[in-house]
Amino acid sequence: MITENEIITPWKRKTGPKVSIICATYNHENFIREAIDGFLVQNTNFPFEVIIHDDASTDATIKIVEKYIEQFPRIIRAIFQKENQYSKGRKIIQIVLPYAKGKYIALCEGDDYWIDPNKLQKQIDFLESKPEFSICFHEAVVLNKDKRTERFNKLKKNTVFTVTDLTKKNFISTASCVFRKNYTSFPEWHQKIKAADWGLHMYNATFGKIYYMADCMSVYRKHANGIWSSLSYEEMIFSGVEIMKALDRAFKYKYHEEFEKGIKARQKKLSKKMNKKSEDIKHFPLIPRNLDRYIVHGAIVRELTKSLPLLNGKLLDVGCGKMPYREFICSNSNTESYIGLDIENALCYDPMIRPDHTWDGQRIPFADAFFDCAIATEVFEHCPNPELVMIEICRVLKPGGQLFFTVPFLWPLHEVPNDEYRYTPFSLNRHLSAAGLVDIDIKPLGGWDASLAQMLGLWIRRRSMGKLARRILSGLLIPWIYFLSQRDNRTTTQFNESTMITGLSGTARKP
Repeated sequence: MITENEIITPWKRKTGPKVSIICATYNHENFIREAIDGFLVQNTNFPFEVIIHDDASTDATIKIVEKYIEQFPRIIRAIFQKENQYSKGRKIIQIVLPYAKGKYIALCEGDDYWIDPNKLQKQIDFLESKPEFSICFHEAVVLNKDKRTERFNKLKKNTVFTVTDLTKKNFISTASCVFRKNYTSFPEWHQKIKAADWGLHMYNATFGKIYYMADCMSVYRKHANGIWSSLSYEEMIFSGVEIMKALDRAFKYKYHEEFEKGIKARQKKLSKKMNKKSEDIKHFPLIPRNLDRYIVHGAIVRELTKSLPLLNGKLLDVGCGKMPYREFICSNSNTESYIGLDIENALCYDPMIRPDHTWDGQRIPFADAFFDCAIATEVFEHCPNPELVMIEICRVLKPGGQLFFTVPFLWPLHEVPNDEYRYTPFSLNRHLSAAGLVDIDIKPLGGWDASLAQMLGLWIRRRSMGKLARRILSGLLIPWIYFLSQRDNRTTTQFNESTMITGLSGTARKP
Protein backbone atom coordinates (compact mmCIF):
# COMPACT_ATOMS: atom_id res chain seq x y z
CA MET A 1 0.00 0.00 0.00
CA ILE A 2 1.25 3.49 -0.84
CA THR A 3 1.45 5.67 2.26
CA GLU A 4 0.39 9.31 2.35
CA ASN A 5 4.06 10.32 2.14
CA GLU A 6 4.67 8.42 -1.10
CA ILE A 7 3.66 9.28 -4.65
CA ILE A 8 4.60 6.66 -7.23
CA THR A 9 4.29 7.09 -10.97
CA PRO A 10 2.49 4.19 -12.75
CA TRP A 11 4.02 1.43 -14.89
CA LYS A 12 3.33 2.21 -18.54
CA ARG A 13 4.07 -1.15 -20.19
CA LYS A 14 1.89 -4.20 -20.74
CA THR A 15 4.74 -6.70 -20.38
CA GLY A 16 6.60 -6.87 -17.09
CA PRO A 17 10.34 -6.26 -16.76
CA LYS A 18 12.87 -8.96 -16.03
CA VAL A 19 15.06 -6.55 -14.01
CA SER A 20 14.09 -3.71 -11.70
CA ILE A 21 16.80 -1.08 -11.27
CA ILE A 22 16.36 0.64 -7.90
CA CYS A 23 17.95 4.07 -7.60
CA ALA A 24 17.84 5.89 -4.24
CA THR A 25 18.48 9.60 -4.45
CA TYR A 26 18.53 12.68 -2.23
CA ASN A 27 19.83 16.09 -3.29
CA HIS A 28 21.76 14.57 -6.19
CA GLU A 29 21.08 17.26 -8.80
CA ASN A 30 24.77 17.25 -9.78
CA PHE A 31 24.88 13.46 -10.23
CA ILE A 32 21.47 12.01 -11.08
CA ARG A 33 21.65 12.59 -14.85
CA GLU A 34 24.81 10.50 -15.11
CA ALA A 35 23.17 7.71 -13.11
CA ILE A 36 19.99 7.61 -15.22
CA ASP A 37 21.91 7.85 -18.50
CA GLY A 38 23.92 4.82 -17.40
CA PHE A 39 20.65 2.86 -17.05
CA LEU A 40 19.17 3.96 -20.35
CA VAL A 41 22.16 2.92 -22.48
CA GLN A 42 22.04 -0.70 -21.30
CA ASN A 43 22.00 -3.18 -24.20
CA THR A 44 19.74 -6.05 -23.14
CA ASN A 45 17.58 -8.72 -24.77
CA PHE A 46 15.03 -8.32 -21.97
CA PRO A 47 12.89 -5.43 -20.69
CA PHE A 48 13.90 -3.60 -17.53
CA GLU A 49 12.41 -0.85 -15.40
CA VAL A 50 13.99 1.96 -13.40
CA ILE A 51 12.44 2.87 -10.03
CA ILE A 52 13.83 6.10 -8.62
CA HIS A 53 13.16 6.79 -4.96
CA ASP A 54 13.61 10.45 -4.12
CA ASP A 55 13.75 11.08 -0.39
CA ALA A 56 12.21 14.59 -0.41
CA SER A 57 15.12 16.35 -2.13
CA THR A 58 15.32 20.10 -1.59
CA ASP A 59 17.36 20.82 -4.74
CA ALA A 60 16.51 20.28 -8.42
CA THR A 61 16.71 16.46 -8.31
CA ILE A 62 12.94 15.93 -8.54
CA LYS A 63 12.57 18.23 -11.56
CA ILE A 64 15.38 16.40 -13.35
CA VAL A 65 13.78 13.00 -12.64
CA GLU A 66 10.36 14.24 -13.80
CA LYS A 67 11.82 15.27 -17.17
CA TYR A 68 13.30 11.80 -17.63
CA ILE A 69 9.92 10.22 -16.80
CA GLU A 70 8.27 12.39 -19.47
CA GLN A 71 10.83 11.16 -22.02
CA PHE A 72 10.88 7.49 -20.95
CA PRO A 73 7.48 6.69 -19.34
CA ARG A 74 7.71 3.03 -20.38
CA ILE A 75 10.99 2.56 -18.47
CA ILE A 76 11.20 4.97 -15.55
CA ARG A 77 8.94 5.16 -12.52
CA ALA A 78 9.52 7.18 -9.38
CA ILE A 79 8.57 7.37 -5.73
CA PHE A 80 8.59 10.99 -4.60
CA GLN A 81 8.58 11.33 -0.85
CA LYS A 82 6.97 14.37 0.75
CA GLU A 83 9.00 13.83 3.94
CA ASN A 84 12.53 12.48 4.29
CA GLN A 85 12.31 8.81 5.24
CA TYR A 86 16.00 8.18 5.94
CA SER A 87 15.91 10.69 8.80
CA LYS A 88 13.03 8.69 10.27
CA GLY A 89 15.10 5.52 10.27
CA ARG A 90 13.30 3.85 7.37
CA LYS A 91 15.30 1.70 4.97
CA ILE A 92 14.84 2.79 1.35
CA ILE A 93 15.22 -0.73 -0.07
CA GLN A 94 12.35 -1.87 2.15
CA ILE A 95 10.14 0.92 0.80
CA VAL A 96 10.91 0.28 -2.87
CA LEU A 97 11.23 -3.50 -3.18
CA PRO A 98 7.46 -4.25 -2.96
CA TYR A 99 6.92 -2.02 -6.04
CA ALA A 100 9.61 -3.80 -8.10
CA LYS A 101 8.15 -6.04 -10.84
CA GLY A 102 11.40 -7.66 -11.94
CA LYS A 103 12.68 -11.16 -11.26
CA TYR A 104 16.06 -9.56 -10.50
CA ILE A 105 17.00 -6.38 -8.65
CA ALA A 106 19.88 -4.13 -9.70
CA LEU A 107 21.07 -1.34 -7.41
CA CYS A 108 22.62 2.06 -8.08
CA GLU A 109 22.36 5.11 -5.87
CA GLY A 110 21.82 8.51 -7.44
CA ASP A 111 25.38 9.70 -6.92
CA ASP A 112 26.96 6.59 -8.52
CA TYR A 113 26.76 5.47 -12.15
CA TRP A 114 27.34 2.61 -14.60
CA ILE A 115 30.03 2.73 -17.26
CA ASP A 116 29.45 -0.48 -19.25
CA PRO A 117 26.37 -0.69 -21.53
CA ASN A 118 26.52 -4.51 -21.32
CA LYS A 119 26.64 -4.66 -17.51
CA LEU A 120 23.07 -5.88 -16.93
CA GLN A 121 23.18 -8.41 -19.76
CA LYS A 122 26.40 -9.98 -18.44
CA GLN A 123 25.09 -10.29 -14.89
CA ILE A 124 21.63 -11.59 -15.84
CA ASP A 125 23.12 -14.13 -18.27
CA PHE A 126 25.24 -15.48 -15.43
CA LEU A 127 22.41 -15.65 -12.88
CA GLU A 128 20.08 -17.28 -15.41
CA SER A 129 22.63 -20.01 -16.08
CA LYS A 130 23.66 -20.51 -12.43
CA PRO A 131 20.58 -20.91 -10.19
CA GLU A 132 22.77 -21.76 -7.18
CA PHE A 133 23.96 -18.13 -7.09
CA SER A 134 21.78 -15.41 -5.55
CA ILE A 135 24.09 -12.38 -6.04
CA CYS A 136 26.29 -11.22 -8.89
CA PHE A 137 28.51 -8.17 -8.46
CA HIS A 138 31.58 -6.78 -10.20
CA GLU A 139 34.61 -4.53 -9.85
CA ALA A 140 33.99 -0.79 -9.53
CA VAL A 141 35.97 2.42 -9.82
CA VAL A 142 36.20 4.54 -6.69
CA LEU A 143 36.14 8.23 -7.62
CA ASN A 144 37.61 10.16 -4.69
CA LYS A 145 36.84 13.73 -3.64
CA ASP A 146 40.05 14.98 -5.25
CA LYS A 147 39.19 13.17 -8.53
CA ARG A 148 41.74 10.40 -7.91
CA THR A 149 40.54 6.94 -8.90
CA GLU A 150 41.22 3.47 -7.54
CA ARG A 151 39.63 0.04 -7.74
CA PHE A 152 37.04 -1.00 -5.14
CA ASN A 153 38.09 -4.64 -4.69
CA LYS A 154 41.29 -4.94 -6.74
CA LEU A 155 40.53 -8.59 -7.54
CA LYS A 156 41.69 -9.44 -11.06
CA LYS A 157 39.96 -12.83 -11.37
CA ASN A 158 36.32 -13.88 -11.22
CA THR A 159 35.73 -15.22 -7.72
CA VAL A 160 33.07 -17.12 -5.77
CA PHE A 161 32.11 -15.95 -2.27
CA THR A 162 29.67 -17.14 0.38
CA VAL A 163 27.78 -15.53 3.22
CA THR A 164 30.66 -16.14 5.65
CA ASP A 165 32.94 -13.91 3.58
CA LEU A 166 30.56 -11.02 4.24
CA THR A 167 31.10 -11.36 7.99
CA LYS A 168 34.52 -9.73 7.60
CA LYS A 169 33.46 -6.68 5.60
CA ASN A 170 30.99 -5.48 3.00
CA PHE A 171 32.98 -5.88 -0.21
CA ILE A 172 30.03 -5.37 -2.57
CA SER A 173 29.84 -1.92 -4.11
CA THR A 174 26.15 -1.03 -4.23
CA ALA A 175 26.11 0.04 -7.88
CA SER A 176 27.69 -3.27 -8.90
CA CYS A 177 25.10 -5.53 -7.33
CA VAL A 178 22.34 -7.59 -8.96
CA PHE A 179 20.38 -10.15 -6.90
CA ARG A 180 17.41 -12.47 -7.23
CA LYS A 181 14.14 -11.16 -5.85
CA ASN A 182 13.49 -14.05 -3.50
CA TYR A 183 11.19 -12.06 -1.19
CA THR A 184 9.14 -8.87 -0.93
CA SER A 185 9.44 -8.32 2.84
CA PHE A 186 12.48 -8.23 5.10
CA PRO A 187 13.27 -9.86 8.42
CA GLU A 188 12.62 -7.62 11.41
CA TRP A 189 16.33 -7.22 12.20
CA HIS A 190 17.05 -5.49 8.89
CA GLN A 191 15.21 -2.36 10.00
CA LYS A 192 17.55 -2.05 12.99
CA ILE A 193 20.85 -2.45 11.09
CA LYS A 194 22.61 0.86 10.37
CA ALA A 195 24.24 -0.37 7.15
CA ALA A 196 21.16 -1.49 5.21
CA ASP A 197 23.23 -2.58 2.18
CA TRP A 198 25.51 -4.83 4.24
CA GLY A 199 22.51 -6.44 5.90
CA LEU A 200 20.79 -6.79 2.51
CA HIS A 201 23.78 -8.57 0.96
CA MET A 202 24.11 -10.95 3.91
CA TYR A 203 20.42 -11.80 3.78
CA ASN A 204 20.57 -12.40 0.01
CA ALA A 205 23.65 -14.58 0.50
CA THR A 206 21.62 -16.96 2.66
CA PHE A 207 19.68 -17.93 -0.52
CA GLY A 208 22.77 -18.79 -2.57
CA LYS A 209 26.39 -18.10 -3.41
CA ILE A 210 27.94 -14.80 -4.51
CA TYR A 211 29.72 -14.34 -7.83
CA TYR A 212 32.28 -11.60 -8.50
CA MET A 213 33.06 -10.46 -12.04
CA ALA A 214 36.44 -8.83 -12.51
CA ASP A 215 35.01 -6.55 -15.23
CA CYS A 216 34.92 -2.93 -14.01
CA MET A 217 31.43 -1.66 -14.85
CA SER A 218 30.39 1.05 -12.35
CA VAL A 219 31.68 4.05 -10.43
CA TYR A 220 31.35 4.61 -6.70
CA ARG A 221 31.60 8.30 -6.02
CA LYS A 222 33.13 9.49 -2.72
CA HIS A 223 32.11 13.02 -1.83
CA ALA A 224 31.57 15.22 1.23
CA ASN A 225 27.82 14.48 1.44
CA GLY A 226 28.16 10.71 1.16
CA ILE A 227 26.78 8.94 4.23
CA TRP A 228 29.67 6.49 4.55
CA SER A 229 32.46 8.13 2.56
CA SER A 230 32.22 11.32 4.64
CA LEU A 231 33.21 9.46 7.82
CA SER A 232 36.71 9.63 9.22
CA TYR A 233 38.85 6.48 9.32
CA GLU A 234 38.21 6.03 13.04
CA GLU A 235 34.46 6.51 12.63
CA MET A 236 34.40 3.91 9.86
CA ILE A 237 36.18 1.43 12.14
CA PHE A 238 33.87 2.08 15.10
CA SER A 239 30.74 2.00 12.93
CA GLY A 240 31.91 -1.16 11.19
CA VAL A 241 32.47 -2.97 14.49
CA GLU A 242 29.02 -1.95 15.77
CA ILE A 243 27.39 -3.13 12.53
CA MET A 244 29.21 -6.47 12.70
CA LYS A 245 28.04 -7.00 16.28
CA ALA A 246 24.48 -6.16 15.25
CA LEU A 247 24.62 -8.56 12.28
CA ASP A 248 26.03 -11.27 14.54
CA ARG A 249 23.00 -10.88 16.82
CA ALA A 250 20.63 -10.72 13.84
CA PHE A 251 21.84 -14.07 12.51
CA LYS A 252 21.57 -15.52 16.02
CA TYR A 253 25.34 -16.03 16.27
CA LYS A 254 25.34 -18.61 13.48
CA TYR A 255 28.54 -17.02 12.12
CA HIS A 256 29.86 -15.79 15.45
CA GLU A 257 33.40 -17.11 15.06
CA GLU A 258 33.77 -15.41 11.65
CA PHE A 259 32.37 -12.13 12.96
CA GLU A 260 34.75 -12.20 15.91
CA LYS A 261 37.74 -12.58 13.60
CA GLY A 262 36.59 -9.62 11.55
CA ILE A 263 36.00 -7.45 14.62
CA LYS A 264 39.43 -8.22 16.05
CA ALA A 265 41.09 -7.42 12.71
CA ARG A 266 39.37 -4.02 12.60
CA GLN A 267 40.29 -3.23 16.19
CA LYS A 268 43.92 -4.12 15.43
CA LYS A 269 43.92 -1.70 12.48
CA LEU A 270 42.49 1.05 14.68
CA SER A 271 45.10 0.41 17.36
CA LYS A 272 47.89 0.77 14.79
CA LYS A 273 46.33 3.94 13.44
CA MET A 274 45.99 5.43 16.94
CA ASN A 275 49.60 4.62 17.77
CA LYS A 276 50.71 6.24 14.51
CA LYS A 277 48.66 9.35 15.32
CA SER A 278 50.24 9.44 18.75
CA GLU A 279 53.67 9.39 17.14
CA ASP A 280 52.62 12.03 14.60
CA ILE A 281 51.66 14.37 17.45
CA LYS A 282 55.16 14.08 18.88
CA HIS A 283 57.00 14.36 15.56
CA PHE A 284 55.59 17.49 13.91
CA PRO A 285 57.87 18.19 10.93
CA LEU A 286 59.28 21.63 10.15
CA ILE A 287 57.93 21.89 6.62
CA PRO A 288 56.31 24.85 4.81
CA ARG A 289 52.69 24.00 5.61
CA ASN A 290 53.50 23.73 9.35
CA LEU A 291 55.48 26.96 9.78
CA ASP A 292 52.67 28.87 11.51
CA ARG A 293 51.99 26.05 14.00
CA TYR A 294 55.43 24.54 14.46
CA ILE A 295 56.44 26.51 17.57
CA VAL A 296 53.11 26.45 19.37
CA HIS A 297 52.39 22.79 18.57
CA GLY A 298 55.79 21.63 19.74
CA ALA A 299 55.52 23.65 22.95
CA ILE A 300 52.06 22.30 23.84
CA VAL A 301 53.09 18.68 23.19
CA ARG A 302 56.30 19.20 25.18
CA GLU A 303 54.45 20.50 28.24
CA LEU A 304 51.63 17.97 27.90
CA THR A 305 54.21 15.18 27.82
CA LYS A 306 55.70 16.45 31.08
CA SER A 307 52.25 16.44 32.67
CA LEU A 308 51.22 12.94 31.54
CA PRO A 309 52.09 11.38 34.95
CA LEU A 310 49.42 13.63 36.49
CA LEU A 311 46.70 12.31 34.17
CA ASN A 312 44.87 9.16 35.27
CA GLY A 313 41.43 7.63 35.64
CA LYS A 314 38.59 9.51 33.95
CA LEU A 315 39.76 12.51 31.94
CA LEU A 316 37.65 15.44 30.73
CA ASP A 317 38.86 17.44 27.71
CA VAL A 318 37.15 20.83 28.02
CA GLY A 319 36.78 22.64 24.68
CA CYS A 320 37.98 19.49 22.93
CA GLY A 321 37.46 20.62 19.32
CA LYS A 322 38.79 17.84 17.07
CA MET A 323 40.33 16.12 20.11
CA PRO A 324 43.85 16.16 18.62
CA TYR A 325 45.54 14.85 21.76
CA ARG A 326 43.13 12.01 22.55
CA GLU A 327 45.19 9.14 21.14
CA PHE A 328 48.42 10.62 22.48
CA ILE A 329 47.04 10.89 26.02
CA CYS A 330 45.27 7.52 26.01
CA SER A 331 48.37 5.75 24.71
CA ASN A 332 50.88 7.39 27.07
CA SER A 333 49.11 7.95 30.40
CA ASN A 334 47.14 6.04 33.01
CA THR A 335 43.81 7.43 31.88
CA GLU A 336 41.03 4.84 31.79
CA SER A 337 38.53 6.87 29.79
CA TYR A 338 38.55 10.08 27.77
CA ILE A 339 35.51 12.34 27.35
CA GLY A 340 35.54 15.31 24.96
CA LEU A 341 33.33 18.28 25.85
CA ASP A 342 32.63 21.37 23.76
CA ILE A 343 30.05 24.07 23.17
CA GLU A 344 27.27 22.86 20.88
CA ASN A 345 27.69 25.72 18.41
CA ALA A 346 31.48 25.94 18.67
CA LEU A 347 33.49 26.34 15.48
CA CYS A 348 33.60 22.87 13.91
CA TYR A 349 36.80 22.10 12.04
CA ASP A 350 35.50 18.76 10.82
CA PRO A 351 31.73 18.14 10.69
CA MET A 352 32.19 14.40 11.24
CA ILE A 353 34.24 14.70 14.45
CA ARG A 354 31.82 15.49 17.20
CA PRO A 355 32.52 15.88 20.95
CA ASP A 356 31.30 13.13 23.23
CA HIS A 357 29.19 15.68 25.12
CA THR A 358 28.18 19.29 24.61
CA TRP A 359 27.30 22.03 27.10
CA ASP A 360 25.94 25.56 27.18
CA GLY A 361 29.05 27.22 28.63
CA GLN A 362 27.31 27.64 31.98
CA ARG A 363 27.23 24.22 33.62
CA ILE A 364 29.22 21.12 32.70
CA PRO A 365 26.69 18.24 32.42
CA PHE A 366 28.38 15.97 34.97
CA ALA A 367 28.03 15.41 38.69
CA ASP A 368 30.36 16.89 41.28
CA ALA A 369 33.72 15.11 41.66
CA PHE A 370 33.10 12.96 38.57
CA PHE A 371 36.53 13.20 36.90
CA ASP A 372 40.04 12.36 38.06
CA CYS A 373 41.69 14.94 35.81
CA ALA A 374 41.00 17.46 33.07
CA ILE A 375 42.75 19.32 30.27
CA ALA A 376 41.90 22.64 28.59
CA THR A 377 44.28 23.38 25.71
CA GLU A 378 43.86 26.76 23.98
CA VAL A 379 40.36 27.19 25.47
CA PHE A 380 40.22 29.93 28.10
CA GLU A 381 40.91 32.69 25.56
CA HIS A 382 37.52 31.90 24.01
CA CYS A 383 35.53 32.10 27.26
CA PRO A 384 33.59 35.35 27.88
CA ASN A 385 33.52 34.40 31.57
CA PRO A 386 36.66 32.28 32.07
CA GLU A 387 36.29 32.15 35.83
CA LEU A 388 32.89 30.47 35.51
CA VAL A 389 34.42 27.79 33.28
CA MET A 390 37.27 27.23 35.74
CA ILE A 391 34.79 26.96 38.62
CA GLU A 392 32.87 24.31 36.70
CA ILE A 393 36.07 22.37 35.97
CA CYS A 394 36.94 22.51 39.65
CA ARG A 395 33.46 21.29 40.57
CA VAL A 396 33.57 18.15 38.41
CA LEU A 397 37.13 17.24 39.50
CA LYS A 398 37.61 14.88 42.39
CA PRO A 399 39.59 16.21 45.38
CA GLY A 400 43.23 16.11 44.33
CA GLY A 401 42.24 16.06 40.64
CA GLN A 402 44.69 17.78 38.28
CA LEU A 403 44.05 20.29 35.51
CA PHE A 404 46.47 20.80 32.61
CA PHE A 405 45.94 23.96 30.54
CA THR A 406 47.51 26.11 27.83
CA VAL A 407 46.62 29.56 26.49
CA PRO A 408 48.13 31.57 23.64
CA PHE A 409 49.75 34.98 24.03
CA LEU A 410 51.30 35.66 20.63
CA TRP A 411 48.60 34.52 18.19
CA PRO A 412 46.40 36.22 15.57
CA LEU A 413 42.69 36.77 15.95
CA HIS A 414 40.95 33.45 15.37
CA GLU A 415 37.48 31.90 15.58
CA VAL A 416 36.23 35.47 15.25
CA PRO A 417 34.19 36.83 16.99
CA ASN A 418 34.73 34.23 19.73
CA ASP A 419 38.27 35.35 20.54
CA GLU A 420 38.02 37.03 23.94
CA TYR A 421 41.36 37.30 25.79
CA ARG A 422 45.15 37.02 25.88
CA TYR A 423 46.36 36.22 29.39
CA THR A 424 49.39 37.30 31.36
CA PRO A 425 50.56 34.79 33.97
CA PHE A 426 49.26 37.12 36.69
CA SER A 427 45.69 37.37 35.40
CA LEU A 428 45.56 33.63 34.69
CA ASN A 429 46.77 32.83 38.20
CA ARG A 430 44.14 35.15 39.67
CA HIS A 431 41.27 33.49 37.76
CA LEU A 432 42.41 29.98 38.67
CA SER A 433 42.77 30.87 42.34
CA ALA A 434 39.34 32.52 42.43
CA ALA A 435 37.88 29.32 40.94
CA GLY A 436 39.14 27.36 43.96
CA LEU A 437 42.17 25.68 42.41
CA VAL A 438 45.49 25.45 44.25
CA ASP A 439 49.12 24.52 43.57
CA ILE A 440 49.00 26.60 40.41
CA ASP A 441 52.17 26.30 38.35
CA ILE A 442 52.32 28.52 35.25
CA LYS A 443 55.18 28.38 32.74
CA PRO A 444 55.99 30.14 29.46
CA LEU A 445 55.57 28.06 26.31
CA GLY A 446 58.40 30.04 24.73
CA GLY A 447 60.52 33.16 25.23
CA TRP A 448 61.96 35.88 22.98
CA ASP A 449 63.55 33.63 20.35
CA ALA A 450 60.54 31.33 20.09
CA SER A 451 58.32 34.41 19.79
CA LEU A 452 60.29 35.69 16.82
CA ALA A 453 60.25 32.22 15.21
CA GLN A 454 56.50 32.00 15.73
CA MET A 455 55.91 35.43 14.19
CA LEU A 456 58.01 34.53 11.17
CA GLY A 457 55.99 31.34 10.72
CA LEU A 458 52.69 33.17 11.08
CA TRP A 459 53.81 35.89 8.68
CA ILE A 460 54.90 33.52 5.94
CA ARG A 461 51.81 31.28 6.20
CA ARG A 462 49.00 33.73 6.94
CA ARG A 463 49.95 37.06 5.41
CA SER A 464 48.44 37.66 1.98
CA MET A 465 51.02 37.01 -0.75
CA GLY A 466 51.44 35.11 -4.00
CA LYS A 467 52.09 31.36 -4.08
CA LEU A 468 55.56 31.76 -5.61
CA ALA A 469 56.62 34.35 -3.03
CA ARG A 470 55.32 32.16 -0.21
CA ARG A 471 57.19 29.14 -1.54
CA ILE A 472 60.47 31.01 -1.91
CA LEU A 473 60.25 32.76 1.47
CA SER A 474 59.27 29.53 3.22
CA GLY A 475 62.47 27.90 1.99
CA LEU A 476 64.52 30.88 3.15
CA LEU A 477 62.92 31.11 6.59
CA ILE A 478 62.82 27.43 7.60
CA PRO A 479 66.49 27.43 8.71
CA TRP A 480 65.94 30.62 10.76
CA ILE A 481 62.81 29.27 12.43
CA TYR A 482 64.67 26.10 13.35
CA PHE A 483 67.68 28.09 14.61
CA LEU A 484 65.52 30.33 16.78
CA SER A 485 63.48 27.42 18.15
CA GLN A 486 66.68 25.66 19.23
CA ARG A 487 68.19 28.84 20.64
CA ASP A 488 65.15 29.69 22.77
CA ASN A 489 65.83 29.18 26.46
CA ARG A 490 62.40 29.21 28.05
CA THR A 491 63.69 27.68 31.29
CA THR A 492 65.40 30.95 32.16
CA THR A 493 62.43 33.08 31.12
CA GLN A 494 61.11 35.00 34.10
CA PHE A 495 57.85 36.91 34.24
CA ASN A 496 59.63 40.22 34.61
CA GLU A 497 59.49 43.61 32.90
CA SER A 498 59.91 43.37 29.09
CA THR A 499 59.52 39.59 29.04
CA MET A 500 58.15 38.20 25.76
CA ILE A 501 56.23 34.91 25.63
CA THR A 502 54.49 32.85 22.95
CA GLY A 503 51.91 31.48 25.37
CA LEU A 504 51.42 29.88 28.76
CA SER A 505 50.92 26.36 30.07
CA GLY A 506 50.44 25.06 33.55
CA THR A 507 48.82 22.76 36.03
CA ALA A 508 46.52 23.28 38.97
CA ARG A 509 44.89 21.01 41.54
CA LYS A 510 41.54 20.80 43.25
CA PRO A 511 42.09 20.85 47.05
